[in-house]
Amino acid sequence: MYGEGYPFTVQANVAVLDGKVVGICGVAKHPEWGLFFSDFKEELRPYLSSVTIWRGIKDAMRYVERYAGPLVSQASSVEGCMNLNRLGFSHLHGVWYGWLKQSHS
Repeated sequence: MYGEGYPFTVQANVAVLDGKVVGICGVAKHPEWGLFFSDFKEELRPYLSSVTIWRGIKDAMRYVERYAGPLVSQASSVEGCMNLNRLGFSHLHGVWYGWLKQSHS
């Protein structure tokens, strides 16, 4: 979304505002683990707490639930920590969170 392309396979949902991608949330497949990530442009900030955006984030959890192997996420703010807890991630250390639930598919 910003600058250079991501070197790993990504499954993600995007937020579009006025025909432009302004947010992304999903899982990147690193060679050793999965990484749950999100990123957004400032234009999306007023809508981050909206039901529509939260539904998109919750929908992106299907990528987490289907991921085979260890999966981690790193929070970059207090809100990020709260949201990772809300989504069911477990606090590992510092800003690192892990997905410890098993897939039911």
